[in-house]
Amino acid sequence: MIAAALFPNSTPHWFRQDVTAASLGLFAGGPAAFAANLHSCFAQLHGPRRHARPSTSWHPYRSETGAAVLFDGTIDNSEELAHRLDLPSDAPVEALYVAAVERWGTSADARIVGQYTSIVAERGGSLRLARSPWNGPSLFFMVHGGVVMAASIPRVFFAAGFPKRLKRDQIAESLYLIEDLSGGYWYEGLNYVGHGTTVTIDPDGRWHTHRWYNPHAIEPVRYASDRDYVERAEELLREAVTAALRPARKPGILLSGGLDSSIVADEMLRQLQPHEKLHSFTFVPRADFEETPPPGMFFDDRPLVEALAAEHPGLEAHFSDNADYDFDGLYDRFLLAGDIGRPSSAISAAYHGPAMLAAERGCDWLFHAAMGNNSFSQDGRWAYVEFARTGRWRELWRMARYHPGDARPMWRRILARSILPQFPASMREAVRTIIHGRQPPLNRQASLLKDSAIERLDLDRRAQRTGDRRSGEWFRSRREWLETIWRLHDLGAEQHHAAEQVYGLKMRDVTAYRPLIEFCAAIPTQQFVAGGVQRLLARRMAEGRLPEIQRANTDYGQHNVDWHLRMSERLPELREEIARMESVPELAQLIDTRRAYALLDHWPDTTPRDPKTVKAHFHALTGAILTARFHRYVSGTNH
Repeated sequence: MIAAALFPNSTPHWFRQDVTAASLGLFAGGPAAFAANLHSCFAQLHGPRRHARPSTSWHPYRSETGAAVLFDGTIDNSEELAHRLDLPSDAPVEALYVAAVERWGTSADARIVGQYTSIVAERGGSLRLARSPWNGPSLFFMVHGGVVMAASIPRVFFAAGFPKRLKRDQIAESLYLIEDLSGGYWYEGLNYVGHGTTVTIDPDGRWHTHRWYNPHAIEPVRYASDRDYVERAEELLREAVTAALRPARKPGILLSGGLDSSIVADEMLRQLQPHEKLHSFTFVPRADFEETPPPGMFFDDRPLVEALAAEHPGLEAHFSDNADYDFDGLYDRFLLAGDIGRPSSAISAAYHGPAMLAAERGCDWLFHAAMGNNSFSQDGRWAYVEFARTGRWRELWRMARYHPGDARPMWRRILARSILPQFPASMREAVRTIIHGRQPPLNRQASLLKDSAIERLDLDRRAQRTGDRRSGEWFRSRREWLETIWRLHDLGAEQHHAAEQVYGLKMRDVTAYRPLIEFCAAIPTQQFVAGGVQRLLARRMAEGRLPEIQRANTDYGQHNVDWHLRMSERLPELREEIARMESVPELAQLIDTRRAYALLDHWPDTTPRDPKTVKAHFHALTGAILTARFHRYVSGTNH
């Protein structure tokens, strides 16, 4: 993680530059490396756990023009860049980056492949901030009282003296799943560098944003045969894995029974030395969870992971049932690490046990494949509409016929997935109301916000304006899919740094490799779905890599399947959490505690299967409880 501040005139009395390094290293066991002079200060933490005291003579890398450079992340095409820039192949990453910026200017980041953020303090007193597209780590900046500062996480600003004030209505917006960046990122004046973007901040505090990356500008890719697509995807996967493994001494991987992480694990084992082990970490339900999955789903990844390990002697599989981590496990530490409290954090709590187990086993890097389902393991579900529009009726029929878990008559499947989505939104909603009754948006179903608060704050309109009104509809076009995942991988990047701090591990999504993502966004739909087979590209890549039972499996794995069992044991405690909300005026005005009590009073005996019931009892309840804790954290109260 990195931080830098410029104060052209003098150090303001309120600015505590001396605590910058300590705040950055709060979880690391000691302060970050730090350097300062009359008009600037810089700090860098090179890993989530500090293994040695930083040198007192540390200073940021400076270019020949005098620019100071901080770089957080990796450059994957470093050898190519070094050659093009006439630099040694072992040149520091900061030297590569600033040389690219000084030679190519605004087009520099387009030539760099990696997952990174950077701060360049130029001699003229301006700050140049950059963040790579597709999963670049977070970077923020604030301008206040004569100080311009940039840092990887919000905590550093507030420790240094910047005002810490939540944006007006932020609690309500977060409970309604709205991500509105106007006026700041969660906090007033806290600005967020978008991915695929550079921001230049002038000495007077004005800034200019240049979004250099456009996911819709990716040129189509067409090959002569299906095999050509598979070979190119495998070539790009090899590149991604090579880049990921480069700094790792003892790698681990979050492994499911699905296709994407398993294919990545296989490729890692192919590239590791024969004596090296790849440690995998998988969450499983508690042993006393005995419910059976519905058609088209599976609850436990263990059998598929064990089948993979049986064919790969170098894979050492570990399993965690998250015995010590319920939906709120480690939440308070994540708040301290990231200063952002999303109500949806309950979903990701399933990863706490496996990640902490990886740290216990001594892994230094923990890899995952979160982007896999939106790259080579894409199911291509927009094809329902595309096939109908282009008259590929045979393909459409096969796709609808073999979709897992859909027991509706064929005519209804095709009408619902292929014909209805082509009508205007108002007509789609009217038809669904006739068939299913009036259905509130997912924002309401998964929230305990009072109806009066939603109406008073006009949250439906805000959600519509920001693109956060959750209709639950599938993607109606490839462009819509691409736009959705582009936005999805932009916001919330601070959770990457929070996870690294809390777990004590470096982490990386191997599948968030830009050439691989762009390739998968550019190839024809029929490479993902054809002949009724979805995730077709991944299944072809899995030949000779995965057990056939896993390669051919079409069921979907479900996370947090034992949530009902866990929460049932804590009902009195959950009731106390609701009571605490009632004592806080701001929360009492927003959260429908009467409805919350009713959900607890009518707690189901077994895990509900109805999606609306799950959204109410799991998502809405846990979201309200976590948001109340976030409110206490920010306000400094103990209600």
